[in-house]
Amino acid sequence: MICNIEMQTTNKRDHGKRVRFYQSAIDSDLLDKGKSVKELCRSYVIFLCPFDPFGKGRRVYRFETLCREHPEIDLKTEAEVLFVSATEETIQEDNPLGHFLRYMLKKVPTDNFTEKVHEAVKNASRDAEWRKQMYTWQMKIQEERELAAEEAERNIQRKTILRMKERGLSDEEIADLIDIPLELVIELKNSQ
Repeated sequence: MICNIEMQTTNKRDHGKRVRFYQSAIDSDLLDKGKSVKELCRSYVIFLCPFDPFGKGRRVYRFETLCREHPEIDLKTEAEVLFVSATEETIQEDNPLGHFLRYMLKKVPTDNFTEKVHEAVKNASRDAEWRKQMYTWQMKIQEERELAAEEAERNIQRKTILRMKERGLSDEEIADLIDIPLELVIELKNSQ
């Protein structure tokens, strides 16, 4: 079994493509040229999010490969994706996951495990080599490009939505026409 745990600090709404990227990275690392796919082991990609990535109020969203027409058919890829959501609503229970979610959101340890996590985070942040590996210039530049592209796309969407509103279309009609969620139409319409 192999796990890839990623911290998502902002909701970029590109979850599917991030899943593909991290899953393909795991698979390509596991299989050297000429090896059989039978050598792939069970894998997990886990996204830790200090927000609810899908807006359904769940602590954990689990994804596997099932047939849309017949959900009882499972491809058995042995690849699972989990999104762990830390919000005020999801940290209420007093159990190990609740403590961890509380730590993700508030950065304050509340049990033995989160104390250990907190110490590991402090130690890692002191390690200059670790920081250098984690925050290369290339990653920063790529993130800035992605943010700029996302902002440009949001501006175009916002202008389109405002023009459609001026022509008397409802939020629901706009969402349907430009194929984005209704919540995003409302958010963009009300943003500056």
